[in-house]
Amino acid sequence: MTSDSIHISVITPTYNRSHTLHRVFNSLKQQTLQNFEWIIIDDGSTDNTKVVVDEFTKEEKFPIVYYQQKNKHKFLSIFKGIDLAKGKYIAFVDSDDKILPNAFDTFYREIIKLPENNKYYGVIGLCTYEDGNIAGDKFPISPLDTSIFDMRYKYKVKGDKWGLSIKKAYQEINFDISAYENKGFIPETVLLYLFDKEGYKTRYINVASLIYVSDAEDNKSLANNFYSSKNSFGLCENYKTFITCYRNRFLNYPLVYFKNFIAYILFGIKNHRSLNDLLKIDGILIKIFIIFFYPLVYLFKDKTIRG
Repeated sequence: MTSDSIHISVITPTYNRSHTLHRVFNSLKQQTLQNFEWIIIDDGSTDNTKVVVDEFTKEEKFPIVYYQQKNKHKFLSIFKGIDLAKGKYIAFVDSDDKILPNAFDTFYREIIKLPENNKYYGVIGLCTYEDGNIAGDKFPISPLDTSIFDMRYKYKVKGDKWGLSIKKAYQEINFDISAYENKGFIPETVLLYLFDKEGYKTRYINVASLIYVSDAEDNKSLANNFYSSKNSFGLCENYKTFITCYRNRFLNYPLVYFKNFIAYILFGIKNHRSLNDLLKIDGILIKIFIIFFYPLVYLFKDKTIRG
């Protein structure tokens, strides 16, 4: 397969998940659209990940790019995957999930219909659990072209969602990743909120695309450790990005905004940030609110922070 024939770059960051990578591989083999490459970013694994990937490459069903690096965590690994990607479109697939057979075909047909004179992040659909039930809610209409914020809070759609994004959109966002080097876990929404700020829309469709596998007994699964104290830096940055990107939404969504504002202070305290550290944020009113609420949040921090 030549680089010109690669439409989609599938990016999978992985860390010590050799026992689950077969889920992704087997579901990729079953795709009805095969114009893709699979980029595996091995984020410093100490298990037999390389051996497992070597076995995958023997089948030669599609191009597999295997890149090894020192442990940088998933967020920074994504950017390396984007750098390596040859496709115009990107699919981020966790190392323990499965993609439904028609997913790439369906999303590719939809994403090439997006108007080129507008800013679009990509096309996103539904996830299901292993029993076939939809994770969270369906979209009120399909297709629905709107922002990430409005999808979540105006239309009140909950649950995991997944699809294809446009590589060019990531390349156009001015984002400095150096601030997140050696900081551990960083939620991807730290970046995604910026697409809203820059006026990007996403097309949402009521098509099931990915099977979310919940490993309830797997202590390596991030879903089981999301609010751990060790993730406090990333969580604080996540809420900081939210309250700065959506400050113009405060009057329309005061409760949503207030919850994220309080969470910013909470996880800042958990990350041992001082009041002066938390005040290093844009917005005079935001700073006034931080000064007012910081003592109250600090007083009740042990009761209000999970993990």
